[in-house]
Amino acid sequence: MYFHVYEYMEACVNAWFTTRLSFQSCSPELDMNIISLKPRGEGFILAVLLLSLASGAWGQASDTADDALIEDLIVEAHPLGDGELAQSAAVLDEEDIARTTGVAIGDVLSEVAGVQSASFGPRVGRPVINGLRGTRVLVVENDQDTMDFSSSPDHAVTVEPFLADRIYVLKGASTLLYGSGAIGGVVDVHTGRVPTSVPERPITGRALVRGNEASNGVYGGLRLDGGGGNFAWHADAYASDHRDISIPGYASVDPFAEDEHDDHDDHEDEHEDDHEHEDEHEDEHHDEHEDEMPVKGRLENSYAEYEGGSIGGAFVFDRGHFGVSVTTRDWDYGIVGAHHHHHEEEAHHDDHEHEDEHDDEHEDEHEDEHEDEHEDEHEHEHEEEGSPWIELEQTRVQAKFGLHDPLPGFRVLEGSLTVSEYEHVEIEGEGEIGSYFSNDAWEGRLILDGEEFEGWSPVLGLQFGVTELGIGSSEAEANVSESQHFAAFALAQKRFELVEIETGARIESTDIDGADGVSRDYLATSASLGAIFLPDDAWRVRVLGDYAMRAPQGDELFAENPHLAVQGFEIGNVDLDEEEAFNLSVGVDYTRGPFEFSANLYRYAFDNYIYQREVEDEVDGLEVLEWSQAEATFVGGDARAAYRFAHEPTGISGRLSLGFDMVQTDIDDPHEDHLPRSPANRVLAAGEMSWNNLWARLAYTHVFEQDDITSHETPTASYDNVDIQFDYSLDFLGASDLTLFLAGRNLTDEEQRNHVSFVKDEAPLPGRRIEAGVRLRF
Repeated sequence: MYFHVYEYMEACVNAWFTTRLSFQSCSPELDMNIISLKPRGEGFILAVLLLSLASGAWGQASDTADDALIEDLIVEAHPLGDGELAQSAAVLDEEDIARTTGVAIGDVLSEVAGVQSASFGPRVGRPVINGLRGTRVLVVENDQDTMDFSSSPDHAVTVEPFLADRIYVLKGASTLLYGSGAIGGVVDVHTGRVPTSVPERPITGRALVRGNEASNGVYGGLRLDGGGGNFAWHADAYASDHRDISIPGYASVDPFAEDEHDDHDDHEDEHEDDHEHEDEHEDEHHDEHEDEMPVKGRLENSYAEYEGGSIGGAFVFDRGHFGVSVTTRDWDYGIVGAHHHHHEEEAHHDDHEHEDEHDDEHEDEHEDEHEDEHEDEHEHEHEEEGSPWIELEQTRVQAKFGLHDPLPGFRVLEGSLTVSEYEHVEIEGEGEIGSYFSNDAWEGRLILDGEEFEGWSPVLGLQFGVTELGIGSSEAEANVSESQHFAAFALAQKRFELVEIETGARIESTDIDGADGVSRDYLATSASLGAIFLPDDAWRVRVLGDYAMRAPQGDELFAENPHLAVQGFEIGNVDLDEEEAFNLSVGVDYTRGPFEFSANLYRYAFDNYIYQREVEDEVDGLEVLEWSQAEATFVGGDARAAYRFAHEPTGISGRLSLGFDMVQTDIDDPHEDHLPRSPANRVLAAGEMSWNNLWARLAYTHVFEQDDITSHETPTASYDNVDIQFDYSLDFLGASDLTLFLAGRNLTDEEQRNHVSFVKDEAPLPGRRIEAGVRLRF
């Protein structure tokens, strides 16, 4: 039986990767046919589960010892991470990640104090750290940029949380290590796709099957790691299909605004004393606009279909390791808030072909059956007129190596090289390309970790690469810019009796060439000085001051294109200068016994802050979004307290936590007082308990009203969110951990609008929903 399951899965994976590695370009100049062999649906999910169970049985016969680790050669999110850090940071381990059910990386991190998610529907959620977002918060996978196009609010971040071993969040400027794109912080997702050690067991892994009642969605993921001798390998695959999500009320803040305006205009022409004529007119008006009535209880066009996978291998030897991984992904998802209502013309989506006959067939069914089947089919309706969607593809190849004692005076040399080809198109309802984006890039990093010299622990590094960004539409020639960057940096740390000092500097050269022969050169420098005071074992006080610069990106300089998803016409500014930030942060950490406390205060002062400003102008009926610069300030803080408890007679243990975060923004703009989409203040509280095989968690979040807005925004009301989750763990076959979980989200079914979302007035967060599934680790 196990042999046939493996044979089936092998055939699926071989066919899948053969297809993915030969995918066609999404650019209209090339073949627009997107080849796809989609291993999703019930068959794929079942195969994932069966293969996981079979692997667990295999692993039972092997030695159950932990992975044999050679000396750790991996530079984690910060090369000085072995000591104390002056920078505020957070870490989510594998268990923390597994117990979150967020689809996007921003959702997974949304309960970390100081971090929110800039959602654009259920698939898209980019992290916002201390109010900074977009091109200022860098998301990296295994220490290197994801190389997608997620700087735009509607574009997904191309990482898969399920595969992560750990997620590191560095709050505040991290330009010393990662360059201009990290002036606001870094999210480093470690997936282990390039192995660095050989496990003693021939195969280990984990699997997840999860269902979501709000979208009738299903997710299946499988990760396998193994090896023998001096060779280690990794393989993973995932697939998911989510339909339109349920919401408490209407999608729009004011769903009848347009209809009320139409009613008013029509009734002005009516005779007030002719009641019979008025009634007839109302009936006719209702019939004419029946198709345009907004839908209640469902966020239209919020479906998502996505799949991906990776294969990696590495040779591990006495002094280090060398490995390579190949990753592909194919994601389709609807663009919420950018479509019209056409309920009688809804079509089933199957490989992007119309199947309108199904709607006619359902008209003869009973009403209840009609509604049920209609909801089942509505999910894939992006073919209908006015319902745009995004098709995203990426192939990413990463090579990593580590070498122990590479040179006299140095302990470790780490290096990595990543090459990526990314494309996505935004397609209108009739299949016409509205806009398209591409990012073909490669980047290399070298880091030397030096031996201690007179008490100082030095780190030296180089970073270099090329990025080619393409932006265009069906009506305009592609606007392509090429950026080349080269940087050198150094960090050092020294421990004194009661204080630890860390310092560093970076210099980075960036050359950007536009499509019209326009070139811009930038030289960005960064420096920092921090201190960690350690008065006793319980207290730690952190102070960090830094100066950071960010060079503009190609799209900020040369954009001149319509952007379907944001319903705007974006215009770049070739006169943009380097962005400068003067930052100061202070933090305190306290741990004694079962009690923990942490608090952080910060102030970021920007000169030449680059932002997108809405101007009183239109191009082709779209609002103009122009890249501009001004002075801006971010002031805020976050705090977290936790208490652990245990009652030995009953075996009950648990943890109570309370958190808070806030940020205020200010901009030196004659027309505005605040930056757009500034995060609202939050209070987060949670309690969790473990007893025998049962784990439970109850969480409450209060998001305050946000009325610090720009002239183009509307205030966002406060809301409360209540979640509950249960896990029940079983020992499976003596060598595997099987966990059944059940969760309820937004239990009060309250309407929730996320102020940091670009489409918060058109797309609320999901309503009350039930999630359930199985996790297996072997």
